[in-house]
Amino acid sequence: MTDIYTTRFSLAEAGESVLLDLGEVHYTCEVFINGQSLGKKVMAPYTYRIAREKLQRENLLEIRVSNTAANAYVYTTAFDQYE
Repeated sequence: MTDIYTTRFSLAEAGESVLLDLGEVHYTCEVFINGQSLGKKVMAPYTYRIAREKLQRENLLEIRVSNTAANAYVYTTAFDQYE
């Protein structure tokens, strides 16, 4: 299952690079800025350095967070009979 989060943001002027910190992500994510992938992360830290060359006055940020099938079983009692 993949959840996609998007937002638009504006910058008053071009500055230095920006550090995007996603905090805790479970379990993989990919970040896009203005349609360009900044890469995938499969473990912490879930941080991305966005170079100022990739930023515009108006920007579209997209974050795709993917789960694994194993997460569906973390809080289930379906397997208790095998203990």
